[in-house]
Amino acid sequence: MQITYEEWQSKYKPVENKINPVESFDGTAFETYGTDLDYIVSLANSNKSIHYVWTLIESDNENEYIVPGYCLVNRQLYFITENPWEVQDMYNLEVNINQMVTIEQCVEFATKFIETTKYKIMFDVKDFVASLPLAKGEMTIGDAKYLLMEYIENTYGMELSYEEQDKMHDFYSQIL
Repeated sequence: MQITYEEWQSKYKPVENKINPVESFDGTAFETYGTDLDYIVSLANSNKSIHYVWTLIESDNENEYIVPGYCLVNRQLYFITENPWEVQDMYNLEVNINQMVTIEQCVEFATKFIETTKYKIMFDVKDFVASLPLAKGEMTIGDAKYLLMEYIENTYGMELSYEEQDKMHDFYSQIL
């Protein structure tokens, strides 16, 4: 099950980091090193406190999610909440903190990006739309970017150069 960051805040109530206050996430994030990590590990090793620990992880296509528990792989930050997560949430709950775009925005951004490249002569908007997963209605900005990258590589039979990939990353990082 996926919930929004606002739903997560309302239900679980992340607490302020008083050990090492940081600005991200309204001061509720805990770092993955130093005294913050020591504190998180002590909670994670406690049977009574583990259900209050959450991890911000990076997933495919540069997407990020907050998940219940103490994770080491792909971790970015940690959180502690006032309200615990339930055992059944461990493997089926994620908090989507990604910027979302509609299918129409995905096509608009792809078209604008393509206009700045050597592919503009060959780009077929209808073909690109046909390649999109339309059932969801929206997607993360990271998924939109990587769908365009995959489309270009599959359609034109060539991998994007590092320079072209950087240009695409820069373009999509400035959206919205």
